[in-house]
Amino acid sequence: MWYKLSILGILLCWACSSLRADTLHIYFPPDEAFLDHYIEKQIAAALSSIDGQKSIVLVGYADDKGDVYYNDMLSMRRAQSVAKYLDAKGFSEANVKQCIGKGEINRWDYEKSQRKADRRVDIVFSKAKPEVVPKGMSAPKRELLRFSYILFPNGLAVPEPASLPYLDTLYATMTKNKALKIEIGGHLCCPVEQVLDSSGTNMKLSENRAKMVYRHLLEKGIEPRRMTYKGFGGLFKIYNNPGGLHHELNRRVQIKVVEN
Repeated sequence: MWYKLSILGILLCWACSSLRADTLHIYFPPDEAFLDHYIEKQIAAALSSIDGQKSIVLVGYADDKGDVYYNDMLSMRRAQSVAKYLDAKGFSEANVKQCIGKGEINRWDYEKSQRKADRRVDIVFSKAKPEVVPKGMSAPKRELLRFSYILFPNGLAVPEPASLPYLDTLYATMTKNKALKIEIGGHLCCPVEQVLDSSGTNMKLSENRAKMVYRHLLEKGIEPRRMTYKGFGGLFKIYNNPGGLHHELNRRVQIKVVEN
């Protein structure tokens, strides 16, 4: 039932927006950031009618349930899910100009019924314009790291096989962008991992995950001055439902751009 309503909502929003501006709204279930097959089909149908010369901005949102940090991460992950799908469809970085998460949309109690409209990504299309850089100014910075998290098995500091290509992508990005400096942050998922952490501070395992990525880049020739690493333990969870769906996303290394 939810899928049918989602499809209808996407079609209606696309039809209405085409009269005013090229904006497609993609709606998600609560606490979800993954695109299902039905939504992907609707995005593909919309993209087929879009001029390839248009630029794309992706803006993710969340409802106001949960804490602010959780909603910031959720909105960003929703936007990244759509960006990943567009990558698979051949839309390059030249098309996708920005991919951001705006966090939660606050509502009064009497507006609770409208929260389902806040769990979304807006795909905004506009005619691409040549960038004009004023004399004496540098070109605007672009988002450089558009890949997903580097994920880890429970209790280990060796990445999941599916995450290994992201290490190669990270290295290639660092090689291409010589001024790029990053912070490598390691994270835990749950009390089980904290028990496995023998340091007594619940930080050792998460630090080892970050250190593993740091050493990988170091061995491939990336200068140490361009990288720092840190373990955050279980302080910054994406999902707070132990054992729940997608809880494995908490067992991750996350890359933060410090300078580019």
